[in-house]
Parts: sequence; C-alpha cells; structure tokens
Amino acid sequence: MNRYENNALSTVIFRVDFVSPINIDDGNLDKSCMNIYPVMQTEVMNEHTVNTNIDEKGEMSIEREITSYTNKKFSDRQLMRYITISPKFVLTEIKNYTSYEDARDAFSSVFKVVISLNPEVVISRIGMRYINKIDLSTYKASSMKNYVKSNLFESTYNKAINDSSFARTQHLEELIIDDYRVRCVTGLFNPDYPAALKRNIVTLDFDAFIQGNVDSSMVESYLDKFHDSIETIFEYSILTKQREQMGIINDE
Repeated sequence: MNRYENNALSTVIFRVDFVSPINIDDGNLDKSCMNIYPVMQTEVMNEHTVNTNIDEKGEMSIEREITSYTNKKFSDRQLMRYITISPKFVLTEIKNYTSYEDARDAFSSVFKVVISLNPEVVISRIGMRYINKIDLSTYKASSMKNYVKSNLFESTYNKAINDSSFARTQHLEELIIDDYRVRCVTGLFNPDYPAALKRNIVTLDFDAFIQGNVDSSMVESYLDKFHDSIETIFEYSILTKQREQMGIINDE
C-alpha cells in the first residue's frame, strides 16, 4: 500500500473501554508500559453519581456518591506518545505517528498484559481515531480543491449573504460497515475560532468504533478493520497534489 514521508496527522487514538472496572495494579503491567514509554504519571479521577429514589409515600430522596480511581499514564520523553491504563479503559494517543504497525504493536503488547490480568473482562467499546490537519493556507482558495475534495470543506452557504465571512465549516457523515461505524467530520474548523476564518487548515477527522459487548480476542482484528476503512476514506478524500506534497513511498 502507499505510505507517505510526511503525513498530515495531528493525533491518532486507539481506545478500548470495559463494561466493569479492571485490575491494573501489577508490576508486570507497569514494566510492559515503561519498556515502551518510560515516563510514568498517575492521576486520581473522581466520578460523581447521583441516584434518585422514591419511597412508598412518594417522597423523593437524592443520594450523591463519589467514586475515586487512579489512572496510570506512560509517555515517551518527548511527550508525543502516551498510553493510559485505567480501571475503565486502555488508551494510546500519538502525536508523532510513523506507521499503523508500530502503533498497533505497541498498543497490543500492553493490552495483552491487561487481558492476562483480567481474563474475564468484557469490552463495551473499541475505537480508533485519525485526525488529519492539512494546511492549505499558502494556496489560493481556488487551488485548494486540487488537494482535498472541495465538498469536504466548502460551505453550502458561500455567497448567500454579501460581504459575509465564515467562522468555520463542518460536515458530518457516519458510515455503517458490517457491525461497526466510521464517523467522518471534515471542514475548516478554524484554530482562531470564534474569530473569522483566517487560515485554511482542512481537518479530516475519522473515528471508527464498535459498541456493545465484544470479546477481548477480537480487539486486534477490529483495529485492523478500522484502519483499513479509515485509510480507504482518507485516500478518497485527498487528491494527487496532496499525495505528491506528502511524498508517496511505494511498498513493493
């Protein structure tokens, strides 16, 4: 498949959520994470729950409960790659993405240790998100359509009102593929919002996910499916000039 010397990715996220809290207090798990990302931090999270009860007399009472749990966050020394291990989820976030295989293998090596500690775990959601930011600010507006398909960022209401300007544009589509979905959010999101749009940075945000009880053995296969779909949608979104700008590497 085609790869690029200079991708347009700002953030890549893989995340698996669990139906019930899992055990993460294990030295081997910490070691597995630190072999990949050597900087460790912990963060205490407070979850607030409000329960409303009505007794036999019809009187209502409200109970507030605070549950605390600790997440472990591991990062590289440049703070560009993270993996967070929580009783509720496992998440990796990458700012300096190199390849899918590299990201998947790092995530899977940690996830396998999590599953070995929690063999009966049930997964509630698997997600993968690729956020691309393509900066076309140096090009004329008429030339932007030669890099990214114009219907992904142009406004439906262009020139509807004379002398109007845009704060941002945003388009949303959600695809159903087999038993999972891909949510595609694209447009000129405007880093200077709420000011008027000054820089033409096209965002292509693709979020693939499946919800419902999923066996842990299916995680890697779903990640592969998600990536294939996101890659196909991304390639459909960009045009030859954008590929040339990123620098195509052909894998034989």
